[in-house]
Amino acid sequence: MRVAFVLSLVGAAPLALGAAGAFGCSSSDSPATADSGAPDTGASDGGAPDGAQQDGAQPDAGEGGAPDAQDAGPSIWPVITNQGGMTMAPLKLVTIVASNDADAQQLFAFGDAVGASRWWMDIANDYNLGAFGGHTKWTGAAITGASITDTQMAAYIRATIAANNGGAPDARTLYLLYLPDGTNSASSQTMEVNTDCATSTGYHTWDNDLVWSVVERCPVSTTGWTKFQGVTQTAAHEIAEAATDPLVSTWFLTCPMGSNPWDCSPFATGTQGEVGDLCPETRWDESGFVWSRIWSKGAAAAGGDPCVPRSSDPYETATTAMGWYTVAAGASVTIPVTGWSSTGSAPDWNVRAAIAKQKMGTTFTIDFTATTLAVGQSVDLKVNAPQGAPSGAWAVVQIDSAPTNIGTSDPQHQWFVGVRVP
Repeated sequence: MRVAFVLSLVGAAPLALGAAGAFGCSSSDSPATADSGAPDTGASDGGAPDGAQQDGAQPDAGEGGAPDAQDAGPSIWPVITNQGGMTMAPLKLVTIVASNDADAQQLFAFGDAVGASRWWMDIANDYNLGAFGGHTKWTGAAITGASITDTQMAAYIRATIAANNGGAPDARTLYLLYLPDGTNSASSQTMEVNTDCATSTGYHTWDNDLVWSVVERCPVSTTGWTKFQGVTQTAAHEIAEAATDPLVSTWFLTCPMGSNPWDCSPFATGTQGEVGDLCPETRWDESGFVWSRIWSKGAAAAGGDPCVPRSSDPYETATTAMGWYTVAAGASVTIPVTGWSSTGSAPDWNVRAAIAKQKMGTTFTIDFTATTLAVGQSVDLKVNAPQGAPSGAWAVVQIDSAPTNIGTSDPQHQWFVGVRVP
């Protein structure tokens, strides 16, 4: 799932921040999301060059080091593990479009391209998904109106299955519903409408025996792709996550229930931890479509570009030496942020930071004046703890990197670092 908020960089892509949400979703969210306790996903943490200068604080021990900027070592990325749940292997994809969807034939063609794609082969090889199970194309009734709830979408999918004599849903079939332009998803519990993809561009979920996903049309952003390209990029994200983690119990970045956030990777708190969420605003071009690149456990273990299919461009990112640092209430910690590239070189890129998530009732702030970063360059991130913050208060900062000239490169890469009051 991908839940994101947008940071605006001059001449660069929007920057997505992960936050808490239900099931798998690709989306946007507001900064400084509060949380009352530990995240329910997370894993081991890596680091990057250099240490931190503390203003009345010390880095937590045991967070590990990282490679030099010229040496992509194996400890830089968090570790995604199999939690013992099922995968959708072999995956059978059913594309469902409304009869009033002007992009229906293009969306069907995208689904047709999945099985023979390099994109699918790389994901299937990494997560043992096997051969693609086939693609079915259905057109349902017209969807009109400004919004449709998740309960209504599930009912619409079941009605479309029945109308096409599709038989009973099974655990290996993903029903992928594309909402037509102008219709937004809504929560059946809160009735909140996701207008213009304010909180989600898509998600995957399940309803008893039905595993399904929805993708919406979103306003054109500065990611370098068109509205339709954004639709297929989100669809790829959700297909990969549903295949590897249909019930949110298989391949994802986990943190044991009841753990403190600082016992786990800050990537677990900053993202939803699924294979699409860890490579959120990435791009792969194939068969005339834009796809999302996907987190590879093998590539991440090798310490280089962690997303597949592998890009010909360098993977540039901000890094920190440790995942978590400590800071006294009312004090600050200054953390060196160092530029890193999977190839050891890259053109200077745009960078910006923001609080991604913090403990409920606390208000951490940051000072970060850098706007660009280079491989091997170090800049300071200062995190300020509020006066009177109790022991156990924490915040996670997301640092996003975006090329100055996007072209067909990944629009952004992300890094997370946490701070806590001991």
